[in-house]
Amino acid sequence: MKRRPLRLATQTMLLQVVVVAVVAGAGFTLATLLLRTELERQYEQRALAIARSVAQRPGLGDEVGAGTPAATGEVQRYAEQVRGANDALFVVIADRDGIRFSHTDPRLIGEHVSTDPSGPLSGREVVRVERGTLGLSARGKVPLRDWSGAVVGEVSVGIDAEEVDNRLRELLPAAEIFTALALAAGVGGAALLAVRLKRRPFGLEPTDLADLVREQVAVLEGVRDGVLAVDAEGRVSVAPQGDVMTNGANSPLTRRSARSRRSASSVARCRGDDPHCH
Repeated sequence: MKRRPLRLATQTMLLQVVVVAVVAGAGFTLATLLLRTELERQYEQRALAIARSVAQRPGLGDEVGAGTPAATGEVQRYAEQVRGANDALFVVIADRDGIRFSHTDPRLIGEHVSTDPSGPLSGREVVRVERGTLGLSARGKVPLRDWSGAVVGEVSVGIDAEEVDNRLRELLPAAEIFTALALAAGVGGAALLAVRLKRRPFGLEPTDLADLVREQVAVLEGVRDGVLAVDAEGRVSVAPQGDVMTNGANSPLTRRSARSRRSASSVARCRGDDPHCH
């Protein structure tokens, strides 16, 4: 048994629902990516601002340039004060060789930094998301200078990437609600359109309409008498296909319609024994 195709209204509704769902999903994903990128940029700038303030402390560059790293030194105490006050993941101060003078874990003081220090040591400020000994973080790095302006080390400040994720989770519910409302509006619109499509052609599907046309043609071609319908201008609107195709403009039905000036609903019938129908 041949399976009946889905109704046009159902097909239209399903197609619109799929399109709306895809667009809503793509929009939500794009919004999430853009929001994460913006949050990362903001946290990078925050880390950079903290690093700048540390590097501008009077005498810090001279102390790093001439001193030696120590877990109980003044540089370590100052770095930890700044870290606690700004809720940063770490505040690392290193000399020109990349040797740490401060770190969240005092055991790592005196060791080489875990990330590339070449940017700030060459006099450039650097912001990026990197993974180090304390995990993934948004980092800001600036050069550390002595009294003469010469670069003697770097200051690196990191903010835990988990803070970015937490902030993102706080902001996403609003985007989720908006996406859900847009999806609901799209589904509602699709359902309304499906109902209107079903009502306008008297509840008939396109396949049903095609069947009706084929049945009408079969009935017209199957009758012995000719069936002719003309409009108010006398133009033929319905006629047997065989007669028109065979005789064209010379068809008796065509000539008969030309003489007719009835209304659009009038129907002229020729009896089989009428000589004008042969």
